[in-house]
Amino acid sequence: MKLIVILIFFVSLNIYSQDYKVTQKSHSVSTIKGDTIKTPVSFILFGIADHSNSESALSFKNKFAVGFRFESCVVLPTDLKRAEENNREIAKQLTQKFGVAWLKELPFSIPGVENS
Repeated sequence: MKLIVILIFFVSLNIYSQDYKVTQKSHSVSTIKGDTIKTPVSFILFGIADHSNSESALSFKNKFAVGFRFESCVVLPTDLKRAEENNREIAKQLTQKFGVAWLKELPFSIPGVENS
């Protein structure tokens, strides 16, 4: 019985892994390069609920041309690293373009971006 449970676990883990790789490739994120902003540029966040359409998020997006993309609340280390790298690159470009004033208008805490 234990062997069957273990076998089912590994089979389901393998199926999830294959599905995750396909999903990950289909959700590419554009980043800001130079002075040209490619759309859609989005900070990557994690959580149960998607707040990217909240009033404060939409206001930030309209003002700075940067949106928010909420992903699953289950965060793998590789996902967190990818999100932090993406978010740091966007933050770097926003700071070059707007100074640090944009940080005060962030509606969420962003992984990889210090809000000080």
